[in-house]
Amino acid sequence: MAEFTNLPQDLTVAYRGNSRWVQYYEPFRLQSRDGDPVLLRHNGVYLITGGLGNDSFIRAKYLAETFHARLVLTGRTPLPDREYWSQYLMLNGDQDPLSIKIKRVQELESLGVEILVLGADVSDELDMRLAMQEVEQRFGVLN
Repeated sequence: MAEFTNLPQDLTVAYRGNSRWVQYYEPFRLQSRDGDPVLLRHNGVYLITGGLGNDSFIRAKYLAETFHARLVLTGRTPLPDREYWSQYLMLNGDQDPLSIKIKRVQELESLGVEILVLGADVSDELDMRLAMQEVEQRFGVLN
């Protein structure tokens, strides 16, 4: 009864029989086999879902600038064909959601990295299988 009448101290609590279980997290540092921290690869190939949204774009830019990574960026909304980008930007202005995404791809490309932008819904298995086939065809392995 105390669990229901007092202010909660733990976010997640489960009762199994006579046991009370509390969820918690411990930090875990990834290590390579020789004990050194696992590092991202220079020129590695990395997939970022939602790759042109705000947070994902920041990650993509970091990988491009720091590791000269080859990037695969997926999003539910496909971009127009590259040959129509200039026209699309001219007709729709800088504040249009697709215009912002096109500009972000152009900014990443200006850093000298290879980018593959795919329209794929991460919650759709078929979309992701097709995306992974394109990644393998273009870059081989995904790091």
